Amino acid sequence: MEHAGLHRLRHGVATYLVDHGRLLKAQARLGHRDPATTLRHYSHATPLDDTDVADELDRLLNDLAQSTDHSW
Repeated sequence: MEHAGLHRLRHGVATYLVDHGRLLKAQARLGHRDPATTLRHYSHATPLDDTDVADELDRLLNDLAQSTDHSW
């Protein structure tokens, strides 16, 4: 495999790991001393989707409201 292909593979794997909450695994695989280095290079590729976060919080709050709903 040519160098450019290996670089793309490395970047793709690191981006996938960071995107799926595996920062320390990506850091170890890449050989970075500092996790900030890994974040600086790989977190930009997959920005957080605020809609997903908002939907998850909405589900959690609805579940909490239903489990503590007391009829007076």
